[in-house]
Formats: sequence, structure tokens, C-alpha cells
Amino acid sequence: MLRMPVLVVIVLLSSLAACGWCRETHQPVPEMSMEEAIESLGSPDRDARRQGAIFLIAQGADAKQAVPAIVEIIRREAPDVPMEPMAVLEQLGPDAKDAVPAIVENLKKYAPDVQYGFLHVLFAIGPAGKAAVPSLIKVARSEDFHHRYLAYKALGQMGDASKPAVGALIKGLQSDVAS
Repeated sequence: MLRMPVLVVIVLLSSLAACGWCRETHQPVPEMSMEEAIESLGSPDRDARRQGAIFLIAQGADAKQAVPAIVEIIRREAPDVPMEPMAVLEQLGPDAKDAVPAIVENLKKYAPDVQYGFLHVLFAIGPAGKAAVPSLIKVARSEDFHHRYLAYKALGQMGDASKPAVGALIKGLQSDVAS
């Protein structure tokens, strides 16, 4: 009986957490242009992608001009989308809303182990990602607790748009309490 309140506390606390690796790098912002940073996100070189992501994240909302390029990366690289472009989307939050259709497409298409990054981005996008609610409801019915948890978090950010998910959330929470 104690698991449900604990789960609620965990969901609330994790909602306050921000992107891990991008704020923990403590690396100086590289000197490059916005165009170079956006181009580097598609590089096969992980360090180049990381430097581009650090630059873009430091630009704040101005980095939203990278969203179309990141959408192309998602479509081209899926199911193996590098974490750096996803981290940029996560930091952009609602400004990354144009990526929602590509994210939804991948939630439908790929196995749960690919969905983690997409679910984190949808959480950060919040109500602007309401088009993802039907896909999030499907993930909320997953057998995997971690996927359900991330779907619950993202749905919790969707506001009124997540009302259709209430039944799936109750069923999932009851399942979590029973196990």
C-alpha cells in the first residue's frame, strides 16, 4: 500500500530535476557559429556532437533554429539517435515542439529501449507536445516499469490534453501497487 505514495513522491521529485549531462559537463562553451554547431549534431564524431550540443544549450531559446536539423537527424538516424541532439531538444523544452511529430513517429515504430530519450524530450516539451498523448498512453501500458514511469511523467506535463490518459494511469498505478 505504501508503494503508490512513494511512486507519486518519486514522480514529483524527478519532475524538478533538469538535464543531467549537459549541465554537469562544466566545460567551456566552444567558439563556433550557430550553423557549425547545428551541423556538428549530425557528425559521426561524438566529441563534435557534444561540442555542438554544449554550444547550442548555452544559446538558450536561440537554439530553436536547430530543431529542423534535429528532426532530420531523428528521421535519418532512428532508432540510433545520438543523445546530444536529444539533449538539445530537452533543454529547449516547449521551443522544441516542432520535433513532436518525429518523436511520435518513433514512439510508434521502435522498441521500448529506444524510447527513453524521446520520453524525456516529451516531458520537457510539456503541453506543447499534446499531439504525443495517444502514443504516451500506449507507452503507459508497457510491461516495463521504467517506460511507464517516463510516460507518466510526460503525461503529467501535458495538462488538460492528458485527460484521456487517466484510465491508463490508474490501471498502471494499480498494477504497480499489486506487484
